Amino acid sequence: MKKIMQLVLLTAVGGILPLSAGEVSTGNPSQKQMEKEQAEASISLDSQQVKQIEIVIRKFLDQNPHVVAGSLEKYVKYQKDQEMEKVKTTLKNNRDKLIDESTASVIGNPKGSQVIVAFYDNNCGYCRKLEETFATVLKDHKNLKIILRQLPVLGEDSVLAAKAVLAAQNQGKFKDFYQAVVTSEEPIDLGKILEIASKINLNITKFKQDLDSTKIKKILAVNERFAKTLKIRGTPALIVGDQMAAYVDADGLRELLAEESTK
Repeated sequence: MKKIMQLVLLTAVGGILPLSAGEVSTGNPSQKQMEKEQAEASISLDSQQVKQIEIVIRKFLDQNPHVVAGSLEKYVKYQKDQEMEKVKTTLKNNRDKLIDESTASVIGNPKGSQVIVAFYDNNCGYCRKLEETFATVLKDHKNLKIILRQLPVLGEDSVLAAKAVLAAQNQGKFKDFYQAVVTSEEPIDLGKILEIASKINLNITKFKQDLDSTKIKKILAVNERFAKTLKIRGTPALIVGDQMAAYVDADGLRELLAEESTK
């Protein structure tokens, strides 16, 4: 216990009660300052002094609960900021793989220089609603390419639907199949998948074979690894430059694109 209580004072109240000062400080020491003060702490305390300090700490915190709340808020913000920095670094390091069209699908301008990556689930209501956002924004963003990555998170029907979209892409019918899926008012299950495949004149034999192909399984595995790396826990998930977002309406997406274009 020789140094513990000084460290408690330095950390529990965000550096507001440093023992070395002997009084309450209203400053906001940086993380480095706090670490330095902790490293330099060398006061030896006997058991009686420890008890007295514990009483002082409890009394101070009882009388000033906002101190703890403020410190926790700062800590939560610090954690979020650190997490965002990690995500930005990960996005930068994986950008070429994220926009690799051999493991994804494309809507919008295939040669567009402004690029969005979207992770989605075909049975996700907000993912389908996001298609309305894309359709609206693409009208006034002619240079926009949208990379769509299948991320089935809603069960076996979603996994089957993801495989079906990629199987249709193997026959050059991605856009037809995709449009049928996002405009469907019914869940995308096996019956609906075969109905769509028949309507857009897919080779049904090849389509069924591709549903269980190693190539498609590998693509879904790639997308799952991306999701884990980027800590994507649900769909839709949008990547615009070094920004990440969930569902946005047309105005929200335009704002994200505008912010990215100024960097």
